[in-house]
Amino acid sequence: MENPPNAPTETSDRKEISVLIALGVIVIVCICCLLAVAGYALYSDISTPLLNRKTPTRDVVPVSKGITFSEDFDSNRNDWNEGFFEDDYGTIEYTVNGLYGWDVDAVQGVSQKSWASAAPSVEDFTVAVEGTHVSGADDASYGLLFRIADIDNLYYFCISDVGYYYAGLLQNGEWTTLIDWTETSTINVNSLNTLKVVGEGDEFIFYVNGSMVDSVRDSTHPSGTAGLSIELYNAGDVSSFEFDNFVLTSP
Repeated sequence: MENPPNAPTETSDRKEISVLIALGVIVIVCICCLLAVAGYALYSDISTPLLNRKTPTRDVVPVSKGITFSEDFDSNRNDWNEGFFEDDYGTIEYTVNGLYGWDVDAVQGVSQKSWASAAPSVEDFTVAVEGTHVSGADDASYGLLFRIADIDNLYYFCISDVGYYYAGLLQNGEWTTLIDWTETSTINVNSLNTLKVVGEGDEFIFYVNGSMVDSVRDSTHPSGTAGLSIELYNAGDVSSFEFDNFVLTSP
């Protein structure tokens, strides 16, 4: 029987062509794999942020309800301003020792503010304090800050020893008068006065020594904490103030 013919022997040129083709196929496959991986990664990078990434936002302070925050200033456990401070407007020294003392020397008109870092943020509220203008410029004012969002956004209710009260709104660093200086006989001149503000929605009711003196409506700041403030209006004014029995409640 005749043996089957042998397979023809490949020449060296044909072997080289076969090798090149194989290498080409491998390169194409690798490129396709790389493109597939890159495409998946790009898709993931585009789609994931739309679903999961969070746009940075301003911190929101939780609003408290049904609380009572009280301060007798026997210590500074609630982290009010304390110590000596100086800037272009003047100097102030805060002391906490049974009373909250403020000694202020104005280089120009000056407004000083303080609130406890531990004080809660509230919506409806009642805030009260006992305050005394111990000595100094007759027209100096002192009183309560409320619905404090930050240093540039808050409300202020104050009195002066010349027998007047005032209420204002601070929004983005700009003051707006809500109640202009108004005379009242309820203020104890150069003596202790109890100030109180009740906030219900957009209405604020103001009290001096237990007597309601005025009210106003404004909805600019819907919530915030509460604190204290003083103002001196002329260069060279010097005054001392004392605060005690600060209480902030929310129903």
